[in-house]
Amino acid sequence: MSSRKATYSSTDVVTQEQKLPDKPEEGNNRSYQMGTGDRRRLMTIVHVTSVLHHMCVTMDGGALPYLAKRLNISNTLWGHLITTAALLQFTGGPLVGRFGDVYGGRMSLTLSCVALATTAAMLSVCTSFQGLLFSKFPSVFSHVPTGLRMVISDVTDDASRSTELGTLRISSTVGNMVGSAVGGVLTETYG
Repeated sequence: MSSRKATYSSTDVVTQEQKLPDKPEEGNNRSYQMGTGDRRRLMTIVHVTSVLHHMCVTMDGGALPYLAKRLNISNTLWGHLITTAALLQFTGGPLVGRFGDVYGGRMSLTLSCVALATTAAMLSVCTSFQGLLFSKFPSVFSHVPTGLRMVISDVTDDASRSTELGTLRISSTVGNMVGSAVGGVLTETYG
């Protein structure tokens, strides 16, 4: 691939041919720094994290209405809670994306998992609507699927990236199915 670059002298314009690299330098692409065994191990961790994340999010969907009922939260306050959570997620998306661009996919995924764990810990001890509302604030950084995609993009080459991103969708679907079943049983048993 080549590109034309114009240079200006005092009397005329001279065009020079500049050769652009077809693939990134090895120092800039993390997929070339990792061995095949290490990459496979990391991909296994990514898929397990995806299954666990989607299981927890799906189970949370059954637990929140139970908690709202137990705390006697009105439908209006419930709507405010859901709207606040959605606005926090909407606001945090670009922040987490930029964080991942600067610090890498692994740090972004770590931040997202810590934020999700903090949200769950706060949710487990809340006894009022205010506690339920405050438990949603760490979720501004909770973008685990985005972090998972960043990690995959960081450690795969162009040829295998689409395949790996496709298999990530399979693990998230498995997590949603298992989480729905477990969440339904837990809500039926304890709700």
